[in-house]
Amino acid sequence: MGAHIASNLLEFYEISHLVLVVPAAYTAAATHLPFTEAFTAQIRQPESWRDAPQWRLLQKFRGTLMLVSGGQDEIIPTDVLRHYWDNAPNAKRVHFYHPEAPHAFSPWLEKNGGVEIYWRHLHEILKS
Repeated sequence: MGAHIASNLLEFYEISHLVLVVPAAYTAAATHLPFTEAFTAQIRQPESWRDAPQWRLLQKFRGTLMLVSGGQDEIIPTDVLRHYWDNAPNAKRVHFYHPEAPHAFSPWLEKNGGVEIYWRHLHEILKS
């Protein structure tokens, strides 16, 4: 949910760097629903993420976009990641990807000794 919220902040703030870790996207219809079963039912509609508000916001983004994802993510469809990438054509885009990482990317990274590599990569991105 953090990536959805962070990317929607583009509407209100001038952001230079956007780092989205295993980013989900939620339909605009779910935006004002309470975080209850109603919200869950709404976001579980097939491909409901396609009308997420951040797609139009990312079109104008000219900063650095870093997507972080794993090849074994059982939660976020690959098409959502592709939408983040494709909808930010004016951004400097970077993808930090590990083919064996699941949706719980950060704990997996810690357990598998990749934290230092990730932080080094993130540091380089933030310097740019």
